[in-house]
Amino acid sequence: MSLGNYKHSDALTALGNEVIKASFPHLKTARIFYMTCDKPKKNGTKIVLADCEKLTDKVSALTGYDFLITFYKDSEGLTMVGHRILMEHELSHVGWDGEKKSIIPHDVDEFRGIIEKYGLDWQKEADA
Repeated sequence: MSLGNYKHSDALTALGNEVIKASFPHLKTARIFYMTCDKPKKNGTKIVLADCEKLTDKVSALTGYDFLITFYKDSEGLTMVGHRILMEHELSHVGWDGEKKSIIPHDVDEFRGIIEKYGLDWQKEADA
């Protein structure tokens, strides 16, 4: 399905499911829609590679999904490992206890987990 610059991504869905199974088993019942956008996104001057959104109850009722993860144009240059790291990062924002949904803000522990798993130079691996 495609809506303008946005389209559903089977590849991101598969990657998301794989990362959930390996690292976020508590999210297996969360209903997450994965999509790409063929335009870049910026937040001020900072490039945004991806984001995670909690859908409103109204949108969830209409779509059947609780969260939306979008990968933007600038993420296309990442390696497979880079996409996995980015997916892990976005999934770390999903707050889900089986009923209640929330967005978890950035924190040091999340970055520590990525560094422990992929090393201090994880961005070099992601961009290689």
